[in-house]
Amino acid sequence: MTSSTATSSDTGLFDSTFSTAAVVVAILSLVVGLVAGWNGYNEVPFPIIGYELDVVTGAVALTFAAGISVLALFVAAYMEP
Repeated sequence: MTSSTATSSDTGLFDSTFSTAAVVVAILSLVVGLVAGWNGYNEVPFPIIGYELDVVTGAVALTFAAGISVLALFVAAYMEP
């Protein structure tokens, strides 16, 4: 075991302000992605901006937002403030 592994602190997702903010970004990104995916599936306009989504645009937005969400969760879990 390396010294960095042996001495690293075991912090949770809500132990620091930075980690909490990253989790909030992840949750908001996932919610926006789910809304965009659902609106694309139903082919209705996106709320607030009024852009009408089709199935492909909704799927791309959902995939993009899910990627940002996963990245933000990794940052929250492994990056030290």
